[in-house]
Amino acid sequence: MRRIIAALILTLALASPAAATLSNLDEFNAGDAWTASDANAFVDWIRFAYDIRDLRASNHPVNINSIEVTADIVRLTNPSGESAIYQNFSKSFSINWSGAPNRLDVGSKTANTWYAIWAIGKVAKAGDSLLSDVALLGSTSFTSPSLPSGWTYKRLVSAVLTDDSANAIRFNQFDNSYRFSKLLSVVAAFVQTSSVSRTSLDLSSQIPPVSEEVTLYAYLRGVANHHTLHIFAGSATSTASVYIQANAPGTGELDSITLYAPIACPGQSIDYATYYGGTGNYDYTISVSGFLMPLYTE
Repeated sequence: MRRIIAALILTLALASPAAATLSNLDEFNAGDAWTASDANAFVDWIRFAYDIRDLRASNHPVNINSIEVTADIVRLTNPSGESAIYQNFSKSFSINWSGAPNRLDVGSKTANTWYAIWAIGKVAKAGDSLLSDVALLGSTSFTSPSLPSGWTYKRLVSAVLTDDSANAIRFNQFDNSYRFSKLLSVVAAFVQTSSVSRTSLDLSSQIPPVSEEVTLYAYLRGVANHHTLHIFAGSATSTASVYIQANAPGTGELDSITLYAPIACPGQSIDYATYYGGTGNYDYTISVSGFLMPLYTE
């Protein structure tokens, strides 16, 4: 009996999550010893377990413009809010082509552009909770890609950035953790002899518009001591920050320090400031090594 009930809850949780409550299930009765709380907790677990699991994305080892995405399970939704899942997802697509599944949705690739990577799917008949076919789709839209005819289910799973030559920049993604194969420079200054007041940095060239947490690499090197680099999270009124300080032991001596740190970046921006210690000079750089991809927002 409980297997039948569990299967029914699974179908409701995937196809119409709002309907999957105990009050909708006549099969529950006192003899089952399941309370409403038990059932609804089970629904919540199903939504998590059958949402997206063990997602991996990266460039093809040889063809850098081909992106490969795999996942144990992925759940997609259609415009009506209905969900369907697919197990053992494994697809690749090329940013060199457009107008079909496993390509860009429209247009040609361009340099220094972020492309959303969408998992898309279709069902054999309306109301099915299992997808009959899946593919990938690249788009400059992170909200409304142009889906090919007949493909009504979608989910944002990753992103890819092109370089000055319109080739994809290498990356690796595991679940929502996204890492570039190289550092992307944001700001660099050398032989500084004065402080820099709080300044905003635009990260739209290094992270996609949907990400609100970035992993930064900061480097500071100073002659003499007490040169400091501060990095502030979020808006101009934020006081939360990380900082590094170069403390050379004596006049004319050199100290350098590096830091990897995740930091919030709503609006694709952060602030930074420096403090000049009063003697000698200092260099600093701030680069992006990766970010968090928001997989669990739908």
